[in-house]
Amino acid sequence: MSNPTGPSGTKRGPVPDPDRYMDSSEQRRTHRLTITAPLTSCILAATLYMLTLPWLPKVWVSHVDGQGTLTYAPHWPLALVSLLAAALAFGISRLLTREHTQAGHWHDLEKGIVVAVLSAGYGFLVALLATVAASVGRAPEELGTGLIGLGLLGFVLGLIGAIAVHAPALPRARVDRWTPHY
Repeated sequence: MSNPTGPSGTKRGPVPDPDRYMDSSEQRRTHRLTITAPLTSCILAATLYMLTLPWLPKVWVSHVDGQGTLTYAPHWPLALVSLLAAALAFGISRLLTREHTQAGHWHDLEKGIVVAVLSAGYGFLVALLATVAASVGRAPEELGTGLIGLGLLGFVLGLIGAIAVHAPALPRARVDRWTPHY
């Protein structure tokens, strides 16, 4: 790979190899990042939820309407849906990844989709953990609408954090011919 200079004389990054294939260490790393880490994360989040059950209020704020009316519901459906959504996202990302690691390569668009779906799974887990952490030892009336906001903030921060980790950690992708090189 050469490092040509652009029209202004500044160095551009390395030119990606369009015929790039994953080596065995990249395939193992991909396996760890798409199977082992997500499975461990789901088990850890479920365990933390179960351990905090005695200190959680019986109900959480589940909905806020336009007039500020709060609706309360038990917390276990949110926990179950968050864990199932994360597991579904992790499963989809693994299915998408498996085909490409068996082929020995993937393209930049395919890697982007895998990173986005995998990161959404981590967003669901962080949303659950943020909601649990905010409500431990507090009465439902104390929590109010802030609980929903903390859950959404947890989702966004978990999503961004997972993208920041997985985009560089997963093996590089082949560059499609139609991908512009700036």
